[in-house]
Amino acid sequence: MHGTTAAAAAPPRASAVVIQYDRLAAATASELDADLEEAFGPSGLGALTVSGVPGYPAARASLLRLAPGLAALPADHLAELEDEASCYSFGWSHGKETLAGGEPDVHKGSFYANPVLDTPTQDATLARAHPAYLRPNVWPDESVMPELRPSFMQLGRLVVDVGLLLMAACDRYLAARTGASAPPSPPLRPALERSRNHKARLLHYFPPRVESVDPAVGSVDAADDVSEGDQARKAVWCGWHTDHGMLTGVWYARVWVWTGVGVDGTPTTACWQTWRRCVAPTAPKRGVQRGWCKRV
Repeated sequence: MHGTTAAAAAPPRASAVVIQYDRLAAATASELDADLEEAFGPSGLGALTVSGVPGYPAARASLLRLAPGLAALPADHLAELEDEASCYSFGWSHGKETLAGGEPDVHKGSFYANPVLDTPTQDATLARAHPAYLRPNVWPDESVMPELRPSFMQLGRLVVDVGLLLMAACDRYLAARTGASAPPSPPLRPALERSRNHKARLLHYFPPRVESVDPAVGSVDAADDVSEGDQARKAVWCGWHTDHGMLTGVWYARVWVWTGVGVDGTPTTACWQTWRRCVAPTAPKRGVQRGWCKRV
């Protein structure tokens, strides 16, 4: 018997600041200061979106179409892509992370790689000291999935390059407010540019458990009763966490219907929350969040 509960109040929605790529790339002085302050200032979301990035729609489509095939590889192939030494922070990870309630997260699979360098360091001692950041990338054999590495690296590099432009704008903003004699130390763009441990993550969410699917109408009856309130719904989300990078770039999602045909996501499919406000990058934009390093 299904009970009923009062609908929980939806978190307030906020629109992220949008910066056109051409404007970001051409900026040389303080043209973006107001946008940066609105996005990353004390009252900001800590997020903004960049629109019109050249090559982004094609690079996104090239990679995201591969995610279902990667997740559907035979178990022995996926096991070869796991990297336990990095705490599963390189290669394939499924069921290794925990949900908000502490249960293993089997709802999604993750594929991690450095999108700039396959081998971040040749220093074995350094790699052993920081395995989650400096281990080499792990890729499927080319006979299994030859397109994954080039597509992953292409989109990842694009995200990094946009981040570099954004960090340069942040450097100019900070320099103008601290005085030319006291620039941020170290400046943000050079710090990001020198980094050898960028991390990109390709996510694939598996279909929820269902009792029935009607092929005629595509309807789904959920097996789990979520009418008991927020706790049941929250249980499928990952626990609260803070990203460790200076910036997190987010591309909007792709939804796969039961026929296996990919369709572009609606705004809510690429939603992340910051301070209980919901932001949704939409096509052809990509989102950028400030990360733990920048907040510190």
